[in-house]
Amino acid sequence: MSFAGRRKGREMRFWFDEARTAQAAAYLVSLDGGEMSYLKLMKLLYLSDREVFVRTGVPITGDRWMSMPEGPILSATQDLIKDRDAVVRPRSPWHSLLLTRPERRSVALRAPVTDLGELSEFHRQILEETFATFGRLSSLDLRESTHEYQAEAGNPDYPSHPIEPRAVLESAGVPADEIDLIEQEAEEEWFMRSLERSA
Repeated sequence: MSFAGRRKGREMRFWFDEARTAQAAAYLVSLDGGEMSYLKLMKLLYLSDREVFVRTGVPITGDRWMSMPEGPILSATQDLIKDRDAVVRPRSPWHSLLLTRPERRSVALRAPVTDLGELSEFHRQILEETFATFGRLSSLDLRESTHEYQAEAGNPDYPSHPIEPRAVLESAGVPADEIDLIEQEAEEEWFMRSLERSA
């Protein structure tokens, strides 16, 4: 029995990659001059993550997408942006690259970005294209532009609801057999990462 078969009816999941997420965020912030509002960074990350996922079957971040009143968010990334782990993990991949400025509701680079080794050339291309398309919008306009994806959550009227990766692929017109394969490969990757972590 495949992993996908064993998890039928449950949400497709990916392993959250904090180092790659941090580099993706830092790259976007660098494109905007070194500082970016919380909301803008979150929306640009979501749009980039979604685009890479639809085109390759594997997102940049591996984070869990959530539909919220202010639009789609990345759950673990939002916790990092809000700096909840800064005290206990000050040298984490995120906090080594980025500094939260609560008084400005923004995220800033700690230093110029010099290492993007976790990002592929394709990742950087999508991040650049996303910034070129949406990066000059105001935070409010950007929030409105992402509300069209709320329906992929399956319950857009609920204040907080997961955006399931399968629904995103279906919305993008990916054939069902390809989605099944993506789901199986994602679950196998999750299983192997879990074994590595527990070893």
